[in-house]
Amino acid sequence: MDQLLAQLSALFVGALPSAILLILLFLYLRIVLFKPLEKILADRHSKMGGREQRAAEILRTAEQKMQQYSTSLQTARTEIYASQDALRQRLETERDAAITSASGQAKAQLASVKQELEGEMAVARAEVASEAAQLAESITAKLMVGGKA
Repeated sequence: MDQLLAQLSALFVGALPSAILLILLFLYLRIVLFKPLEKILADRHSKMGGREQRAAEILRTAEQKMQQYSTSLQTARTEIYASQDALRQRLETERDAAITSASGQAKAQLASVKQELEGEMAVARAEVASEAAQLAESITAKLMVGGKA
C-alpha cells in the first residue's frame, strides 16, 4: 500500500504542473475569449431583442391599420348600399308616379275618345235616321206615284 501511495504521490507531483497550466489556460481563455464573446452575444441578443420588440410593434400597428381599413371599407360599403337603396326607392317612386300619370292620361284620353266616338255615332245615327226617313219617303212616294221604283 505504501508503494501505491508513493506512486500516487509521484504521479500527483508530476501532474501538478499540468493541472496548474490547465487552470491558468482556463482562466486566460475565460478572460481573453469567453468574457468578450459573452459580451458580444449579450449585445447581439439585446439588439435582436430590440428588433423583435420593434417588429412586434410594427406588426401591431399594421394590424390596427388593417382593422381601421376594414372598418372604413365596411362603412363605405354600408353608405354605398344605403345610397343605392335610396336611389332605387326614389326611382321606383318616380316610376310609379310616371305610371300613375300615364295611366291617368290614358284614361282621360280614352274617355275623350269615347265621348268623341259617341258624338260621332250620335251624328251618324241621326244622319242614318234622316236618310232612312228620306229614303222611306222617296220609296213611298214612288210607290204611290206609279209603282216604279
